[in-house]
Amino acid sequence: MLVTLGILSLFIKMPVVRVFVAFLIWGAILGNLSVPNLPRWRVQQFTSKRHLEQIYAALISYKNDHGNAFPEHLSQLVPDYIPRKDLNYFSDSAARAFKTYAPNATIDVTEVDRHGAFEYFGENGNGMLAANRNPIEENRWGIGWKRPFRMVLEADGKVQSVPEKEYQRRLLNEARPIER
Repeated sequence: MLVTLGILSLFIKMPVVRVFVAFLIWGAILGNLSVPNLPRWRVQQFTSKRHLEQIYAALISYKNDHGNAFPEHLSQLVPDYIPRKDLNYFSDSAARAFKTYAPNATIDVTEVDRHGAFEYFGENGNGMLAANRNPIEENRWGIGWKRPFRMVLEADGKVQSVPEKEYQRRLLNEARPIER
């Protein structure tokens, strides 16, 4: 492959294509064209954002089907709006419990409400629908300076990272998580 790319780069006159072919050759020599590893906190941030976006879609579908009312608990979204097979993203404890998923198994979906990865506020959140139950600790430079934050699903469907102090202030002044 390297020989073919090398010969091809000799006959190509366009500089942009030559640079691209040179990049491919260099990557093949090094054997590493992959994206560098992301820090753990960044992976948690992306994963939480994706899951909160999925929860928002399920909440809107539920709301449209039930006369503009949000569910009382996240577990009410299962299985009609969130399939049972996707429950493992709600929490680490749920992931262990649901690994032995069987189609006819009876699963206690209320685990999502009690021990889930997300707190659910519903309509009493004054702007917040759901958020990470535990803060994510950002360690941007790897020097031990950690800045905790939470991913928050806003009522308008936006998912954003909120510093822990701001989240606690909003929680005390505005919202109360729904407990089961």
